[in-house]
Amino acid sequence: MKQDQAILKILRYNPEMDERSHYEDYEIPFTSGMTILDALIYVYENFDSSLAFVYGCRYAFCGSCAVRVNGESTLICRERAVREMKIEPLANFPVVRDLVVDRTSHDERVKNIRPFLERISPPTGEPEVMKPVEFEGFRIVSRCIGCLGCASSCPSPSEDVYGFSGPASFVELARYFLDPRDEGDRVTTAYSEGLYNCLRCGKCEEVCPYEIPIPDLVIGKMREEAVGKEITPPALNEAVQVIASTGKVLSTLKEDSLLEKLSSVAPTPNAVAKVGFFVGCYVDRNFNLHDEGRAAVQILERNKINVVVPRDQICCGKPLLEVGEKEKVKELVRQNVRIFEEAGVEEVIAICPGCSLTLKKEYPVIFEALEGRKPYFRAYDLTEYLLEKMKLHTGAMKPLSLKITYHDPCHLRRYQKISHEPREIIRSLPGIELMEMEEPDRCCGGGGVVKLLNPDLAQAVGRRKARMIAELGVDLVVTPCPVCVIQISQALRRNKVKGVKTVHLTELINMAYDSR
Repeated sequence: MKQDQAILKILRYNPEMDERSHYEDYEIPFTSGMTILDALIYVYENFDSSLAFVYGCRYAFCGSCAVRVNGESTLICRERAVREMKIEPLANFPVVRDLVVDRTSHDERVKNIRPFLERISPPTGEPEVMKPVEFEGFRIVSRCIGCLGCASSCPSPSEDVYGFSGPASFVELARYFLDPRDEGDRVTTAYSEGLYNCLRCGKCEEVCPYEIPIPDLVIGKMREEAVGKEITPPALNEAVQVIASTGKVLSTLKEDSLLEKLSSVAPTPNAVAKVGFFVGCYVDRNFNLHDEGRAAVQILERNKINVVVPRDQICCGKPLLEVGEKEKVKELVRQNVRIFEEAGVEEVIAICPGCSLTLKKEYPVIFEALEGRKPYFRAYDLTEYLLEKMKLHTGAMKPLSLKITYHDPCHLRRYQKISHEPREIIRSLPGIELMEMEEPDRCCGGGGVVKLLNPDLAQAVGRRKARMIAELGVDLVVTPCPVCVIQISQALRRNKVKGVKTVHLTELINMAYDSR
């Protein structure tokens, strides 16, 4: 390819001529600042006038020009062209021709949610007084231009189109749910449209051209109101009661708790720093994940970090926040903050992205509302701590001679913006060949309480991840999330992908240390 040229690999399909879709390549002049729409128009005008694609306003207002470019849904009228582009129609919709999809299924789902203002009694007399603050959420969701990029990227309707109507439909529903004038029962509608089949992976917000926080503002707020109205699945109620009564997600015998074993860890000689280790429910209570927790402590100790593991720490509260149980989280926050502050640590490390996210984002807000101040400690995910606060010593490591692929946990990549740090750590380990899978950040299916409430959907989402991994021929799948380790391990086993093991990043690092 010449320096001033760009290659477009376009997925073509003409139902009158083609049995199946196929890719065609086009080489066009590349100029700085050109949009992908400019590139497609050039192909249309100079190579093939039968190429079908849609555009309208050219200012990212009409939402008609969304397609997938290099695997990501985007508006081609505002996205800058790059030198190599694979351009495909939106996923999760029938293709009419080339890059044009049939949006009828979405339109029909929107009709089901009653997309109009509902009033029990119409206003009379003087105009209603509406304060701007009451419309804050409504204004945010009203940014939606209906491009359906979120619906194309969502892993849930990809596997079960009837179980979850998709983020675009829920944003439309939220226009009325968040409108203070509306008096309709929007939460019951949301429940019937699959409110609890959302994985809350955050992909919808990531691809949204107007950055609408769908997982929190739409799904999260609706789940909170569903809790208040007691419109929740029975299995969810049981899980909430377990956490509220035990402080743990999983019930198990005390002697099987990793916390009981780690809390007696001896101080590290000649330590250069001191940290608290937030173990997390899954690592604490699931015997299969104990090695992850032990490895984290050993890695820190090898690098002269004194690790304190308070025995009385409990669930971070993330599962309760996921389902809308905000009130029940407060006591968990209060107790955990007290425990780690009494331990005298200024930094707390977690190896579960759900835990580290909650400690970073939710604890300062909730604890300040309770006590009038923020916690005295700062939370880190282990991956960022190893790079930002200390330099991982790799000199004593021996080559592992392993081919691995890396899976991005949703709570780490999208909610904490941590993606290059784990890869940098992996590449620093001797004898490791890192092979990227097709969609390393695609949700594995383990999040959003879907695994508990709809295991069939969780398995279906995991199946696609298993197929991506199987194509690579690697020895290991590495991810810094215990929930993802469980989900991907089960997906590989169910889909008969043999010879591939899933491990936490801490285990991989420890393998390099122990190989000498």
